[in-house]
Amino acid sequence: MGWKILAGLNVVLAIAVAVDFVFGSYQPNLWSITSYLMSCLAGGMVCLYAFDGRLFSLQSRIFIVIVISVFALVEALIGLRTSSLALGNEPLVLTVAIFAIPLILSVLSLIAAWRYSRGRTVSSARI
Repeated sequence: MGWKILAGLNVVLAIAVAVDFVFGSYQPNLWSITSYLMSCLAGGMVCLYAFDGRLFSLQSRIFIVIVISVFALVEALIGLRTSSLALGNEPLVLTVAIFAIPLILSVLSLIAAWRYSRGRTVSSARI
């Protein structure tokens, strides 16, 4: 049940960011668009894992997980640098929350994507 909640949360967040890109005042750049596409790919992998989907071959899944993992590491390092720069302007608790919440979601998404790349789904993990 928890993986399905995470999959639903990924879908809701993807829709919210897409609406902000289209209708908001935010001006997306190449990095934010790439980040959004990688998040959608990871979210898709979570949905496939949670709802027992079969879309990609095992070799494709492994390649996708490697790409997502490398991108997530780079994004986490950039986020850490950005949050440490903002540390002087914001309270410590807010800075940690701004960095920790996306990191936790990314790690959980990577766990689901890694399990899916190994051919497992939620129902096969229970057996």
